[in-house]
Amino acid sequence: MERRVDYRTAPCLAAARAAATALLDTLAARCATLELEALETVAAAGSLGRLEIATRSDFDAVFVARAGAAPARVEREIAAVLDAAAACGLVPPKPDGIFRDAVSRAALLEPGARGRLDEPPALFGKRMQCLLDARPLYGAAAFRELRGAVLQWYADGRPGLADLQNDLKRYLHSYAAWQQHKRSRSDDDSWALRQAKLGTVRLLTFAGLLVLLGAASCQADAERTRWLASRLDATPLERLALVMGGRDPHAFQRVLADYEFCFARLSDAAFRQRLIDHDDDMSQAGAATAALGEIAPAAERLLHELTAFVLAQRERWDAGFFSGLVFWGRPYS
Repeated sequence: MERRVDYRTAPCLAAARAAATALLDTLAARCATLELEALETVAAAGSLGRLEIATRSDFDAVFVARAGAAPARVEREIAAVLDAAAACGLVPPKPDGIFRDAVSRAALLEPGARGRLDEPPALFGKRMQCLLDARPLYGAAAFRELRGAVLQWYADGRPGLADLQNDLKRYLHSYAAWQQHKRSRSDDDSWALRQAKLGTVRLLTFAGLLVLLGAASCQADAERTRWLASRLDATPLERLALVMGGRDPHAFQRVLADYEFCFARLSDAAFRQRLIDHDDDMSQAGAATAALGEIAPAAERLLHELTAFVLAQRERWDAGFFSGLVFWGRPYS
């Protein structure tokens, strides 16, 4: 079942994984001393959830409040966790992002939310993060039970995990469009930096779940959810190693090499600063566009290599999976 990543050719990713694992242990130990009562579970997402800590990583986290918890108590406990994360050197989540507020289990599992286009992005995003890259910091058993319930929530919709495939596509495309047109900047963020992340770490995060869904499509309907659930503890890179590395190891090694290159550049503080120091007029060449140009060939190869691998599974994975990529998987289901 398990296929580990061979990090001998990816020293930067190996170092990031070791640092992230140690940081997770430290932060989990701190959270255990906070006597959290209003929060049912706290899960790390983003770079910490992927075990890919880089320069000035944000503390992206999914906070799940207990049913009936007082909002003021929830807020105090979130603040305490954020303080603990800051003490570990993590940057607080962005004020306008989805990782500052708690969500309830009931909201994540609301039956009427399936397919709703007007669902708040913060709620939709947190549900997806539970399956994309989150891993528990506090209340590990509660998180894994909730993640299983979220997966079952999708399975209880349309057959073949079609709802999950649709939502993954929706999240991927809406996120890409948002990042393309979001032109705001700050002292530690910019359009160019977000584009660099989108074409590398974000791409692999989405790809990790997508290839699991493709491989799961070979299973009988009754087994797909169980098969997928047993592999969700794997990081996005490990998911690719399992599916892609198992089927086409040479292609996976090419992906690993390009990802290592991009990740190493993004982990370099001077390179990241070049991405941040951009001109607001993106039609003018500058430091940021030059920096983007340095990783663009590797990022483009990542995109094409992953696309080619998925398409090469046309005769192996279920036809409904590929119909779902283009249109939808099972009509009238």
